Amino acid sequence: VSHDLNILRWTFQLLKKSFGEVAFVPGNHELWLDKKRIISNDDALMKSHFTGNDEMDDEIFFSNGQGDGCNNSIEKLEKILQICADEDVRIGPVKVGWHGTRSNSTQTHLMDDIAATNSGVWVIPLFSFHHTSFDTEPHIDPTAWKGIPSARRVVADYRRTKWPKPLSPHDDSVAKFFDGLNDVILNLDNLFPDDDSGWAG
Repeated sequence: VSHDLNILRWTFQLLKKSFGEVAFVPGNHELWLDKKRIISNDDALMKSHFTGNDEMDDEIFFSNGQGDGCNNSIEKLEKILQICADEDVRIGPVKVGWHGTRSNSTQTHLMDDIAATNSGVWVIPLFSFHHTSFDTEPHIDPTAWKGIPSARRVVADYRRTKWPKPLSPHDDSVAKFFDGLNDVILNLDNLFPDDDSGWAG
């Protein structure tokens, strides 16, 4: 969606006006650090052109340039998850397309939901992050293709995210960290204890 927390919150608020449930998983873009910056005259003119004033508009919203105040991308993740909680956006399993009673996002209530009805569809957000072991292709021959920059030079994630030790974008540690969040937020064995569909492993 955006690395700007104000734009992210506004997007959630806009979606919640139209949909009964909104589920979200932070991606690499959201985890970019957003430094405080001066809004340019061009940005101000564009905002004035689209909105006609300085107030938040349902059609378009511009950054205020205040930044996120985060020292690293884990702090940014914590703020994103807090926004999700504030705006009632689901980061865990949610059932849609049924007429049961809305429950809080705890496994106990989710079990009640499952027992109440078999209709609807489960949306199960999964946390993840890319890592170099995904790429199993052989390296490009530098003698055949000269001047091709490495992914670390051209992919903004390596410049715009910052990770506290021992996490590093240059190995699998960040991906393993996010995979571990799934173990905390989602436990399929508890969600589907008697299910034989393969969900529970």
